[in-house]
Amino acid sequence: MDIQLDPAVLDRLQKADELPTLPTLALRVARLVNDPHASMQDLVQIIRTDPAVTSKILRVANSAYYGMQRKIESLNMALVILGMKEIHHLVNTISVFQAFPKGYLPGNFEYKKFWIHSAGVGEAAQLLSNRLGFFEKGAIFTGGLLHDMGKIILARFFTDEFFECIEIANRREIELRKAEDYIIGTNHALIGAWLAEKWQLPKILVEIVLHHHTYDQATGFPAEVTLIHLANILCNQKGMPFINSGKNQKLKDEKIWEILFRMKPSLAKSPIDQFLDETVREIDKIRDLVNIMLEDDV
Repeated sequence: MDIQLDPAVLDRLQKADELPTLPTLALRVARLVNDPHASMQDLVQIIRTDPAVTSKILRVANSAYYGMQRKIESLNMALVILGMKEIHHLVNTISVFQAFPKGYLPGNFEYKKFWIHSAGVGEAAQLLSNRLGFFEKGAIFTGGLLHDMGKIILARFFTDEFFECIEIANRREIELRKAEDYIIGTNHALIGAWLAEKWQLPKILVEIVLHHHTYDQATGFPAEVTLIHLANILCNQKGMPFINSGKNQKLKDEKIWEILFRMKPSLAKSPIDQFLDETVREIDKIRDLVNIMLEDDV
């Protein structure tokens, strides 16, 4: 995709020696999960090399997020009950939180609120994808989790300008990215996609991060990007916003449903309002996941 940043912005980032990196454990687990010859025991051996990740997997597995009726006492047991795909999802989630510790950001950044919104978008997009009958490619929750990571980079390296953008967006009730373009010369979607490419993440994640506002410009994964956009509006309006500038976005935007209906014609006869209401009721459980992820960081 080759994301291009404004030269002045790129120069400022290239001079920084503290750009976040994705933990190597996530990359090792991803390779193993995609290896048809790998076994569950191979996965256990890799994850066990990181006791902190192992501990968090067990805490999440036993939390209200999954609502298990029996206690999961070991990594082996978690793999058997949750499966390799879900463990991979948890490792990715833990790795994202590790990549952006609270100490990396200025003190006035609303860290927990940011992650509740980001994880809420991932959870809502996943629920909508399942309910609306889209094929789940394993990346939509991670895409939601990462969609706003450009805000972290802006808060870290363009601190004064970023908080000025938030103040303007809230006061004028405009989209944050428009204030960012005006004040900084780039926006969180573009800079987040730049980092996703730098991390060599799959193309679906780069496109989700780049186009989570401009969903109608997505070409490779239009359904997934549109679902993330819809989930983002849902969280902004239903109690999980990061800032208040998204409250004027419309859940019933005709372009959103035009794209989804084109990808899945049977949706036109589906009870959409019911799906949205059910999703809002269920995403609140994401707070349990975020609380565990942040236990060592707040």
